Order: sequence, then structure tokens, then C-alpha cells
Amino acid sequence: MLNDFQKSAGFTLIEVMIVLAIIVIATTWGLPSYRAWIQNTQFTMLPNLLRTACKKPNPKR
Repeated sequence: MLNDFQKSAGFTLIEVMIVLAIIVIATTWGLPSYRAWIQNTQFTMLPNLLRTACKKPNPKR
């Protein structure tokens, strides 16, 4: 006969579904914030990139 540890090894379908539901809820909740963060980063990065590209090279280096 199998002992108790061997019987309970692994996850049940309900446990996997609950974890998957938590991941979906967290992703749905966090995705708009992540998209806004990416857009803000791109908007601040572009002017800095343009300033750097338009600078004259420093001849002292």
C-alpha cells in the first residue's frame, strides 16, 4: 500500500485552477499600470536620446 506522502504528492486540479485564476487577476490588474509606465519611460527617454545625439563631440577626450 502507498503511504500518505505518496498519495498526496502533486497538485490537484482545483489548486492549479486557483493559482491560475490569481495569476490572471494580478495580470489584469497590473497590465494598465505597466503600459503607462512604459509610455512614460519612452516619453522621457526620447528627448534625452535626441539631446545626446545632437550634442557636439567633446574634443578633450
